Amino acid sequence: MTGTLNYLSNVVNIDPILMELPDGMFRMAKVQGSLDLSSDIRLSNVLYIRNFQCNLVSIAQLSKELKCFVMFIDELCGIRDHTSSNLIEVDELRGGVYCFNKSATVKV
Repeated sequence: MTGTLNYLSNVVNIDPILMELPDGMFRMAKVQGSLDLSSDIRLSNVLYIRNFQCNLVSIAQLSKELKCFVMFIDELCGIRDHTSSNLIEVDELRGGVYCFNKSATVKV
């Protein structure tokens, strides 16, 4: 989910979905689209939540859509292709959150 609408492409209106945010507040998602996390990683059905201050990726959605597996080791998160075991992405732990590296391209 994202709070930045222009990160999304192929934006469509959806039936409202009530989402509980990490701070315990509830917000309504009424729009979704596709989001490019990098040149190799595109997620579909990403929810837009107005005034949401960060971007969250569902590991379940990521592994299902990319047919990959995700490993957490020390302060790194690795994403590998399920078939070839090729490394797709490595992300680092910053401030208690795994962040896509700065080379990841997000549409702005």
